[in-house]
Amino acid sequence: MKRLLSVLLAISLLLSCAAGLAESGSQEGLALPAAGDVINGFEVKEIRDFPLIGAQLVLFEHLKTGGKLLWIANQDTNRAFQLGFSTRPTDDTGLPHVFEHATIFGSDKYFEKRNYPPGQHGLAAKRKKSKEYATQLKEKQKVKYMYGVLERQFHNTYDKASRMAGQKGENLVILLESRLDNIVYRLGIAPTRAAARQLVSHHHITLNGNVCSIPSTQVKAGDTVAVRERSKSLEVIQNSVASVTKYSWLDFDTKTLSGKFLNVPTRAEIPENINEQLIVDLYSK
Repeated sequence: MKRLLSVLLAISLLLSCAAGLAESGSQEGLALPAAGDVINGFEVKEIRDFPLIGAQLVLFEHLKTGGKLLWIANQDTNRAFQLGFSTRPTDDTGLPHVFEHATIFGSDKYFEKRNYPPGQHGLAAKRKKSKEYATQLKEKQKVKYMYGVLERQFHNTYDKASRMAGQKGENLVILLESRLDNIVYRLGIAPTRAAARQLVSHHHITLNGNVCSIPSTQVKAGDTVAVRERSKSLEVIQNSVASVTKYSWLDFDTKTLSGKFLNVPTRAEIPENINEQLIVDLYSK
């Protein structure tokens, strides 16, 4: 709001100046402010000639926000005024930046998030805290996006986890970690889970020596996951295996581009920041 008011003040200032100049006539020239003058909260920082278009440039800076305003005053017609905004008046060659960055740049503190809504009545209405259901839903959506799983597939995985012995939330995370596309990502064959899913779908990955194109395949302890022989020269794979993160439940050979799923990881070994109990509470309603 303060930034918008600053812009409106600057525009009204320039329009009033333009009207006054138009009445004075072109023979008297432009009554430009001097460097250091403060007009409606804007300080004149610099005045330059721009012979290319026969104009003079005046650079203003708002004293409070630090926003910069560039005024282009044409001396020939004494009427053609054009507004533009810039972060700096010239580049290294001395040429003015007239038509770049059509906005006002203020201090970062005016972009900070506040604990009340915008507007004149914002202080009277505090932001509402997220309800319990919203928090649980956000956690579920986060995990779905993280592992690239749609709703029906995610719900089926939860149903399977609920039928297993142990805690439902931990079983859910372990089942997601045991997916073939996730194992390909953890081994370092692909830079992201989405890329791993694509490699599996495009028949670049083998499971126990056989090509497997189903990303959701559950990998069991002792299974071998490798890159297909004709796919080992792919640039995305070569770039990814150059920086491999090792995990205790996986063994990977960067020369043969094959890895082994040694054992099912425990929840403590999985590095993802997931509050699985919120998901269990959501599905238990």
